[in-house]
Amino acid sequence: MPNVAILVASHSENKGEEAIIKVLVHNLMKDRYRDLNLSIIASNTTFAYRFRINVPVYENPLLKLIPNRLKEALGIPSAKNRSFSFKESIVNFLKTCCIVFNSGDILTNAFKKVVYLYLLSFLIPKLLRKRVILWAQTVDIPYSTIRRLFYKIILNLVDVISVRDRASLNTLVSLNIRKPTILLVPDPALALPPIENYKLRIFREALKRPILGLCPSSTFYHFYVDHQLSSLTRKRKHINRIQVFIEGAKFMARLINILSNYFEILLIPHSYSDVLIEDDLFFSKVIKQIVSKFYGREVHVLEGRYPSETLKYAISQVDFLLTFRMHPALHALSTRVPFLVIDYSGKAKKYFKDLGLEKCVLKIEDIRNESDIAKRIIYLYNNRDKILSTLAKIWPKIRNNLLISLELLRMLARQC
Repeated sequence: MPNVAILVASHSENKGEEAIIKVLVHNLMKDRYRDLNLSIIASNTTFAYRFRINVPVYENPLLKLIPNRLKEALGIPSAKNRSFSFKESIVNFLKTCCIVFNSGDILTNAFKKVVYLYLLSFLIPKLLRKRVILWAQTVDIPYSTIRRLFYKIILNLVDVISVRDRASLNTLVSLNIRKPTILLVPDPALALPPIENYKLRIFREALKRPILGLCPSSTFYHFYVDHQLSSLTRKRKHINRIQVFIEGAKFMARLINILSNYFEILLIPHSYSDVLIEDDLFFSKVIKQIVSKFYGREVHVLEGRYPSETLKYAISQVDFLLTFRMHPALHALSTRVPFLVIDYSGKAKKYFKDLGLEKCVLKIEDIRNESDIAKRIIYLYNNRDKILSTLAKIWPKIRNNLLISLELLRMLARQC
């Protein structure tokens, strides 16, 4: 009986990652594959447990072996894990014959020092002669010679690499990554089924104006600051995170003040954290208070911590979606809702360019102020019929490729 594990890289309750994990678990555990022993290996088991997935969740033993000071230097937050014992986690890791890494955009240049740790986490299982599959990745051309060398050595050792866009595929070819099987696949989150929420449906029916759904990111403004402020500011080693959080909330409030002239605004948090300044729900509440106090506008917030299926349903109920995270845009695509995604790591631009939806992506370096975002939204909303026509045209092919890729993953995971 094959022992297969899915490695969860995120240290927060990220609903995009939850959507991917739920789809992968559901498909790996389909009826004729029930003889598979499946487990989750998580960087933060506390958040992984909240995904409510009916498989065992173990702590990542590789992270446990790293000293806390080194983890802090690499930018890895400490986590209070609620899981099996460390010994049980080690035993599970050693018994596992195939590890599916779901690290998403960890191989993009948005991540700096921490990428080396995850490259080593690909290497160690291979040294133990385990099958390693990297699933649905985005890959950038490395910005340094050392990083390029690490990519070339370690990625050539893994068994399968699947990427979400042609640019990433071309990057692997240019890096001379030839030994693993390389596949081009849709993002698994597209297959997540939405679950209807009665309160959301009633809320939708009660509003007369078009609804703009807004998925904020409490970390967005860190990237915005890096691109917009002076080179002197960018060279600072330490940025006051609380101040950046507050300025980010003010930026969002100014944007909402403009958009409120055209839409009802519904804030849909898509990532939760126990650290307040990293929690999108807390960020949304702060934005609501600022908009109410300084602009006298009403903003609705989807309060509470909802499963990814409910959040996808919420997105399906809006007339337009503005998101600062990629996976809400994928939910909009699969439920045929016009959208604009703000891209600060490059992965959204690559993914949606392949689908002919590059107008639905706004790169962070092209944003001078909140008016640039508002103008693009108005343009897209006025041309929503063209976008909906494109979505209707491309979705059948995406869905077919999605089903094929998930069947292929089931076959690959069992070859150990």
